[in-house]
Amino acid sequence: MLLPQTIISPQQPTLAPYMSHPLLFLDVDGVLNTTMMTMNSTFQLHPKLMRRLLSIVKRTNCQICISSTWRRSNPHLQFLHTKLIECGCPPDCSDLIVGKTPLLIQPGTPSELRVKEIVAYVDEHKLTARMCVIDDLDLDFTSAKHKNINFVRTKEECGVSDEDVENVVECLLRK
Repeated sequence: MLLPQTIISPQQPTLAPYMSHPLLFLDVDGVLNTTMMTMNSTFQLHPKLMRRLLSIVKRTNCQICISSTWRRSNPHLQFLHTKLIECGCPPDCSDLIVGKTPLLIQPGTPSELRVKEIVAYVDEHKLTARMCVIDDLDLDFTSAKHKNINFVRTKEECGVSDEDVENVVECLLRK
């Protein structure tokens, strides 16, 4: 089965997002699923958490860049795409998922590398749009040169909460 063009495979270059849309950097594990769900399989996404993601998308008209480790695996990306469609996205989500962060192989903690990967994506695409990162890792963007990158941290044991949704929406709509 071929992957839909909307899913960015680990070998494909990232696409430049439309500059007029806010951009959400999306982690998956700990955001769209929980630690309890992933004990037996990483191929799990909670429908309620997926609906919360789609609420963010609908309310902000944002696009998504995958920053999760899921970006390294075609089966994971295909599974995410399938679940997005099941939750109401059109089959061609090419206007929604616009890229994935690069995989940097260098010293650093997972949190430090995630920040560097997001900053590298922003630099590569010369982004100036409103941006928000949603992740369960404790990410620190204070030393990043881009001050328009906002961050909302989820709790890995419960995923994205209603409060997290409101915080992300506020970040992406802030003028």
